[in-house]
Amino acid sequence: MRVLRFTPCSKLALALLMLVASFLMVPKPAYAVCCAWETWTDYFADAEKTQYCGTCYRDCYGFQWCEGQTGPYSTFHRDCCYQCEM
Repeated sequence: MRVLRFTPCSKLALALLMLVASFLMVPKPAYAVCCAWETWTDYFADAEKTQYCGTCYRDCYGFQWCEGQTGPYSTFHRDCCYQCEM
């Protein structure tokens, strides 16, 4: 049977590994994340986005409203409605 012997270098490596592992296992504090989004998409007929076609909007509760027409080019925007704890 072979007995494991630790050299000073391996002891240091093991100590550093345990130190890093202890930092990774510390519980993370709660943080706020966005739970609902308000979004809108503007549609355009050209790549330069100068010829406006229409808009679709979705509010914080999921209601969607559109006006005009969709087009091949679009821009997408979103804002956080409210934050919740995770």
